[in-house]
Amino acid sequence: MYARFFYGNLFYSGSILNVSDSGMFISTKRILPVDAIFVVIIRLEHELLKVIARVNRITSTSGNTTGIGVTLLSPSRSYLDLIGKIKTV
Repeated sequence: MYARFFYGNLFYSGSILNVSDSGMFISTKRILPVDAIFVVIIRLEHELLKVIARVNRITSTSGNTTGIGVTLLSPSRSYLDLIGKIKTV
């Protein structure tokens, strides 16, 4: 899934690789600081899902940063429904 995220008055982009009811991993070149709180926007066919997230880890491979692991703060019912659909596929 493609996502955009808003932090520090700017939008950034990334790909959501792993999801759960309480978190996700976003593959991105723009790394936010640990404990940063920001808005993630996920585009679906006919709606935009917005979730508030907090960075809990930064992942890197061979010195190159590959993304951020985040915890979701109060995920919406729409987001939880999306995750439920993904789990059943």
